[in-house]
Amino acid sequence: MLTQLRECTLDVDDRPRLVVLDFSCTPEIDVTAVTALAGVVAQLRTAGTEVRSAGAHASVRDYVQRLGRDELAALADPFPSVADALPEPEGRTP
Repeated sequence: MLTQLRECTLDVDDRPRLVVLDFSCTPEIDVTAVTALAGVVAQLRTAGTEVRSAGAHASVRDYVQRLGRDELAALADPFPSVADALPEPEGRTP
Protein backbone atom coordinates (compact mmCIF):
# COMPACT_ATOMS: atom_id res chain seq x y z
CA MET A 1 0.00 0.00 0.00
CA LEU A 2 2.75 2.50 0.86
CA THR A 3 4.53 1.74 -2.40
CA GLN A 4 1.36 2.60 -4.31
CA LEU A 5 0.88 5.76 -2.25
CA ARG A 6 4.43 6.83 -3.02
CA GLU A 7 4.04 6.04 -6.74
CA CYS A 8 0.78 7.99 -7.02
CA THR A 9 1.91 11.03 -5.06
CA LEU A 10 5.67 11.44 -4.95
CA ASP A 11 6.76 9.81 -8.19
CA VAL A 12 4.57 12.00 -10.42
CA ASP A 13 5.15 15.39 -12.01
CA ASP A 14 1.83 16.87 -10.86
CA ARG A 15 1.83 16.14 -7.14
CA PRO A 16 -1.43 16.40 -5.21
CA ARG A 17 -1.90 19.27 -2.75
CA LEU A 18 -3.80 17.02 -0.34
CA VAL A 19 -3.74 13.34 0.59
CA VAL A 20 -6.37 11.89 2.92
CA LEU A 21 -5.42 8.62 4.61
CA ASP A 22 -8.55 6.57 5.34
CA PHE A 23 -8.08 4.44 8.45
CA SER A 24 -11.73 3.42 8.81
CA CYS A 25 -10.96 -0.22 7.92
CA THR A 26 -7.79 -0.38 10.03
CA PRO A 27 -8.65 -1.49 13.57
CA GLU A 28 -4.99 -1.95 14.55
CA ILE A 29 -1.50 -1.01 13.40
CA ASP A 30 1.97 -2.23 14.37
CA VAL A 31 5.25 -0.43 14.92
CA THR A 32 6.61 -1.44 11.51
CA ALA A 33 3.60 0.04 9.72
CA VAL A 34 3.73 3.20 11.84
CA THR A 35 7.41 3.69 11.06
CA ALA A 36 6.92 3.16 7.31
CA LEU A 37 3.84 5.37 7.20
CA ALA A 38 5.60 8.14 9.14
CA GLY A 39 8.38 8.10 6.56
CA VAL A 40 6.01 8.47 3.62
CA VAL A 41 4.03 11.20 5.41
CA ALA A 42 7.26 13.11 6.08
CA GLN A 43 8.21 12.82 2.40
CA LEU A 44 4.79 14.04 1.30
CA ARG A 45 4.96 17.06 3.59
CA THR A 46 8.48 17.88 2.44
CA ALA A 47 7.16 17.79 -1.14
CA GLY A 48 4.45 20.30 -0.18
CA THR A 49 1.51 17.92 0.13
CA GLU A 50 -0.87 18.33 3.06
CA VAL A 51 -1.70 15.02 4.75
CA ARG A 52 -4.90 14.45 6.69
CA SER A 53 -6.30 11.33 8.32
CA ALA A 54 -9.87 10.12 8.56
CA GLY A 55 -11.80 7.47 10.41
CA ALA A 56 -8.99 6.26 12.67
CA HIS A 57 -10.12 3.84 15.36
CA ALA A 58 -9.31 4.66 18.98
CA SER A 59 -6.88 1.73 19.15
CA VAL A 60 -4.88 3.11 16.21
CA ARG A 61 -4.95 6.67 17.54
CA ASP A 62 -3.84 5.58 21.00
CA TYR A 63 -1.02 3.37 19.73
CA VAL A 64 0.40 6.01 17.39
CA GLN A 65 0.17 8.59 20.14
CA ARG A 66 2.08 6.32 22.55
CA LEU A 67 4.83 5.90 19.96
CA GLY A 68 5.16 9.70 19.75
CA ARG A 69 5.55 9.96 15.98
CA ASP A 70 5.17 13.69 15.21
CA GLU A 71 4.65 12.92 11.52
CA LEU A 72 1.42 11.13 12.42
CA ALA A 73 0.10 13.61 15.00
CA ALA A 74 -3.01 14.12 12.83
CA LEU A 75 -4.06 10.59 13.76
CA ALA A 76 -4.68 11.77 17.32
CA ASP A 77 -7.58 13.91 16.09
CA PRO A 78 -8.68 12.54 12.71
CA PHE A 79 -11.58 13.72 10.61
CA PRO A 80 -14.65 11.51 11.09
CA SER A 81 -14.68 10.53 7.40
CA VAL A 82 -12.86 11.14 4.14
CA ALA A 83 -15.68 13.44 3.02
CA ASP A 84 -15.18 15.56 6.14
CA ALA A 85 -11.44 15.76 5.46
CA LEU A 86 -11.90 17.22 1.99
CA PRO A 87 -11.94 20.99 1.61
CA GLU A 88 -15.05 22.73 0.35
CA PRO A 89 -14.92 23.24 -3.43
CA GLU A 90 -14.00 26.77 -4.41
CA GLY A 91 -16.98 29.01 -5.02
CA ARG A 92 -19.29 26.85 -2.93
CA THR A 93 -20.65 28.04 0.38
CA PRO A 94 -21.46 25.60 3.17
